[in-house]
Amino acid sequence: QIDVNGLQPGKQHPAALIKQALINNRVISEIKDQLATACLPLATPHRQYGVLWLTVPEAIWVNQRYSDDLHTLANQAALALERGILLVETQQQREQIQSAYKELEITYDQTLISLSSAVDARDKETEGHCTRVSKLTYHLGKQLGLPIEQLKSLERGALLHDIGKIGISDNILLKPGPLDKDEWEAMRQHPDIGARMIEGIPFLQDAIP
Repeated sequence: QIDVNGLQPGKQHPAALIKQALINNRVISEIKDQLATACLPLATPHRQYGVLWLTVPEAIWVNQRYSDDLHTLANQAALALERGILLVETQQQREQIQSAYKELEITYDQTLISLSSAVDARDKETEGHCTRVSKLTYHLGKQLGLPIEQLKSLERGALLHDIGKIGISDNILLKPGPLDKDEWEAMRQHPDIGARMIEGIPFLQDAIP
C-alpha cells in the first residue's frame, strides 16, 4: 500500500472489494463520503495476477479520462507482471532442460565406456587401451585449442575407435602368433565395422569421422 506518506503496511486494504474484483474479473468501485475506492483487476487473457486498488475523490473517479488512464495503467501493469513471470519461468525451464541434457550426456558416456569395456573383455592384451587413448586424445585436443563440442566428439571417437573388433573373429583377434595377409586385411576392417555399428546413433554422428 502506498499513499502520500510512502509505503504502508497495508492494514486498510478493501478486502471485500478486492475479492469481488478477483471473482468477477472486472472493475469494482464503492463511493462513500465523497471518496471513491476502485479495484481494477490486473489480468491478461492467460492469467489473473491481482488487483490495483486506490482511493480518490469521487469527482476524479467519475472523470472518464482519469478512469480510462487507470484502466490503461492496470493493463500495462498486468502485461509487465506477465512478461516478468514468463521470463523467470523460461529461465527455470532452460535450466531444467540443461540439467536433463547433462544427465543424458553422462548416461551416454557411461554407455560408451561399457561398450569399450566389452572390447577389453575380448582382448585382455589391450585392456584399458580405449580409455587411455580417449584421455590422451582429449588432452591433445585441448592443447590444440579445440572447442568443447569437438573435444567431446574426439573423446568419444577415440573411446570407440576399436569397437569394431567385436565383429572380428576370435581366431584372428586372439591369434597368439603373427597374422597372415588375409587376416591382416580382416583386422583392418574393424574401424569400418565400428563406424557401421554406431552410424544409427544420432549423438555419435560427429564421433564417426
